[in-house]
Amino acid sequence: MPFQYFLPVPQFTEYGSQAKIVFRQWLLDLRAPVSAGTAIARIEIAGELFDVMANGEGFLWEKLRAPGGRLKRRSETISR
Repeated sequence: MPFQYFLPVPQFTEYGSQAKIVFRQWLLDLRAPVSAGTAIARIEIAGELFDVMANGEGFLWEKLRAPGGRLKRRSETISR
């Protein structure tokens, strides 16, 4: 049975609840192997860039978000 894992949008409480989070780029190619601590994607908040890190093992199987799109808080995901 296939397993799917969604990367949650990180929480940045120091920037306030109204700060806009923008997806900037994928850092891996499709089907690239992923280990815990691997940087998967880059997001921007309040003009600063942050890498989204994997917390498990697997492969980047699908890219669900195009660069430049705004991310929603809590329930929004950027990969699986």
